[in-house]
Amino acid sequence: MLTQRFTEEILEKYQKQSVKQKKLYQIGPLNIEVFFCGLDHTDHFTKAIAHLEVRELAHMNLTIYVADQAHAGLRLPQPTWDWSETKDNGYIPTFDDTNTVANFTQLSNTFYLLDRTNRRAFYWTRDVKELPEWERSFPFRYILSHFC
Repeated sequence: MLTQRFTEEILEKYQKQSVKQKKLYQIGPLNIEVFFCGLDHTDHFTKAIAHLEVRELAHMNLTIYVADQAHAGLRLPQPTWDWSETKDNGYIPTFDDTNTVANFTQLSNTFYLLDRTNRRAFYWTRDVKELPEWERSFPFRYILSHFC
């Protein structure tokens, strides 16, 4: 099971990363800020939603932190769950299924963690340059679908 400690550790790891870019998006009624930690090249995440980017927002509904292992050097904390516990489609059981959602998609080597209580999410991939085309066509889909 994904624990509260894992959530705290991932936050610490992302906070240690240098933020290369910050982008703001207005997606329907949602105001979202995205911090690209240790990544210079963000087209893999932003090209499909570039038309939703704005210069400023009055308030944020959600903050998404993005990093990868290959370029940002960010490694995920040691898993606190047994891989046999994962459900269909890579969903990882969490300490609080109501407010915390986690997923690992093996095909694209992507992990996300959504913390609804604190309105933040973490998106990690092994190598941003290896993201499949379908992953680039609708970035943050898992996060946004579980947040709304």
